[in-house]
Amino acid sequence: MSFDSLNLTTKQYQKSMKYLGEAKINMSLRRIERAIDYLNKDLKFRESIQTRKRHRVHKGAAYYNLGLCHLFEEKRDMNKVVLNFLLAYIEDGLSSHPVVGHAESGEAARMLRVNLKINPGYLMTIGVLIEDTVDDPKNVLDPSDLLPPPASAGLPSVGMDRISELCQSTDVLIPRKTPIPNILDRRRRVFIGGNYTSQTSNLLKIKETVLRLGFDPVITDDYGAPEDKARELSLMLLHTCKSAIFDITVAGGQYIEIERAKDYGIEPLLIFSADTTTRDYPLTSGTKMLGIRPKAYRDLETDLEPLIRDHLKKTI
Repeated sequence: MSFDSLNLTTKQYQKSMKYLGEAKINMSLRRIERAIDYLNKDLKFRESIQTRKRHRVHKGAAYYNLGLCHLFEEKRDMNKVVLNFLLAYIEDGLSSHPVVGHAESGEAARMLRVNLKINPGYLMTIGVLIEDTVDDPKNVLDPSDLLPPPASAGLPSVGMDRISELCQSTDVLIPRKTPIPNILDRRRRVFIGGNYTSQTSNLLKIKETVLRLGFDPVITDDYGAPEDKARELSLMLLHTCKSAIFDITVAGGQYIEIERAKDYGIEPLLIFSADTTTRDYPLTSGTKMLGIRPKAYRDLETDLEPLIRDHLKKTI
């Protein structure tokens, strides 16, 4: 159940979704500081609407994703993690009022109960507070007003600055590698191949462009696999995709993948970073043997998106 559009006009909701969309893209690209910045922008935007209307607006998505972002941070502050998930949980409870129990089906509740193993009595206290003290949730503009002291869960010596001590598990890990999915929707999946050693920034930009176009980028280097199994994994992942994009600026294992793509019925887009305005083939030898004419890009910011958009329109 999503509460994100509650008490927002269509225009306001669309603006908020842009902030949240940018945050999720940057989270996917591990740009955590940038993601936090967009989430804070969404919070301030929703709070400004509340101030003008004097009417509560749901802010759970921003708080929940801030909790995830703080989990990603190298020097994580678990108090920030737990606090943001709790605020998201309160937002869910307020939005489902008077049936506060609906908050238990939300992502914040699962994170707090299952992953962090928070003291269940603390969440019960929050639910009771919402049910017993909130007559009209539209009047609660700040969810922290309903954050009970840890003493309510039998921890009198714990202050709000040590709220993570409410949890039995604070070593929750966000995997740096993507687990191989069991259920795949290949229609939206786009394989991205290239030289991971020397072309990392270019491949990340291709990944970002695919994300912004609403597709699911698949890069072998994002998945956890033993080095001696990387080739097998790469071909398996390619087989789960409807389309493929290969950067052939620098030669690597992508040549094998390009050949196999044909066997899988995939018509790939071959691109390369051109060093002059007249170059129509990369400097890499052997590319003409691939049988597909590559397309040049000279500026990562302006040239990639139209090339990739046109290709995906034709192949997906």
